Amino acid sequence: MNAKNNFATFRPYASPILGVVAIGLIIMASLIYQPAAAKTGFLLIWLNHKVYVMDIDSQEIYPVGPAPRVAAITPSPGCLGQVKAPCWVVIEDKIYQVNAPGEAATGHDLLQDDETWLNSAMSWSPDGLHVAYTVAHSLTQRSELRLYEPPTQQAERLGFDSDPTIAVAWSHDCAAGLGATCEIGYKTVVTESYDLQKNLTPTLSYLGEGVKSPPLPLNEGDVGGIKGGRVSINASPKTEISPTLVAYNPTTHSQHEWQISLEPVFELRWSPDNRLFYSRPSRHFYSAESHEAAYHVPKGATVANVSPDMAEMIYYQTFTLSDCQDANRKCVYLGLWLVKYGQNGAAQRQLIYNADLVEPVKGLNYIPTWSRLTHDLVFFQEGNLVYYDQDKNEAAIWYKSLRGKLRSNPIFAPNKQAVAFVDNQGNGVSAYRLMIINPWLQPIEKFIVAENGFQILAWLPF
Repeated sequence: MNAKNNFATFRPYASPILGVVAIGLIIMASLIYQPAAAKTGFLLIWLNHKVYVMDIDSQEIYPVGPAPRVAAITPSPGCLGQVKAPCWVVIEDKIYQVNAPGEAATGHDLLQDDETWLNSAMSWSPDGLHVAYTVAHSLTQRSELRLYEPPTQQAERLGFDSDPTIAVAWSHDCAAGLGATCEIGYKTVVTESYDLQKNLTPTLSYLGEGVKSPPLPLNEGDVGGIKGGRVSINASPKTEISPTLVAYNPTTHSQHEWQISLEPVFELRWSPDNRLFYSRPSRHFYSAESHEAAYHVPKGATVANVSPDMAEMIYYQTFTLSDCQDANRKCVYLGLWLVKYGQNGAAQRQLIYNADLVEPVKGLNYIPTWSRLTHDLVFFQEGNLVYYDQDKNEAAIWYKSLRGKLRSNPIFAPNKQAVAFVDNQGNGVSAYRLMIINPWLQPIEKFIVAENGFQILAWLPF
């Protein structure tokens, strides 16, 4: 593969296009690849209903634990190299410490004797030392928010009626630990049940009480009661009432509550100035306190993604050159804008990438993904893997001619400028192709034979 055909760099130049700054191709870099490093590294992967540590170079795998559903797997920030903490991974109702390759992973149960598992969404604290999730009390079936500390294997209850489908959000101050300014945001769920045998008389019940409905499908045969510590489904309908958002301080035990409407909530996040936001629909965030939109999206534009810390938002929109000289070509472009928010709430908009479009309806192939370490980002557009360097204000095409469908989010390396992803271009050998892209090294291509699925969970800092 020739580097000259696969690496290009873009920077803004002063040429106004309908009030924005265009981006032009200024150089097609003629790079000579550096020799491959001795070790590319290790990935945490899901393969055929199990979690493994995989050596990228040799493809040798080391078992961590069974995992029937990839949606039930949540690695800690230590697995991603975001903090200097051990790597733990939650797999349904068990937690494993992932050690260096060759060392056996150690696992523990999250459930206590009086708890029922709800297939809860999991959420790790920014310091990588605590994980929050929801269980149901075995007797009352009332949902309870739990905080588990892996180093001590201790769990405590933080609150009642937490919604197991919505992951807890941690304020930015929690990166320094559970101090006086750390807050945890979560959604409550209270339901109104209707007993069909009592003339649809409404009776108030908490999640799982009387009517038991988990957020994810159950195992086959788990119907009509409780089996294996997991809530199953009864036939009676239920309606959610009075949903609220809660900001809770685990140290002072103080909290604030805001009532919201019944429309579905997809996600909770905290802004840099420690305000709680909720999204509906996905990637459109609103203040828990005022219910105002977190950011303005121009008419006709599409929100692509919001950074994990809510400090930045990306949207894309087509535009036409005002001085287009080619009537046949029409001069239609796709523009990708990065919006940054300052501490005073003022937004700054910048065009970071544009592509000439034959058809004006084309957009991005995949949502942009931020690196939590450098805040750089990658996105896919019409066969190109594009990397945007925030410090240099520079967009570079790292790889061309990507075809097919992505099967996993791009994963950033913890200690180098590189990304890994999985697509379906196995060339007839497999339905899964693992790609490791580093602009200074030859791309690494691995075909993964998997009967029941393959996905990257983390690029480990080993």
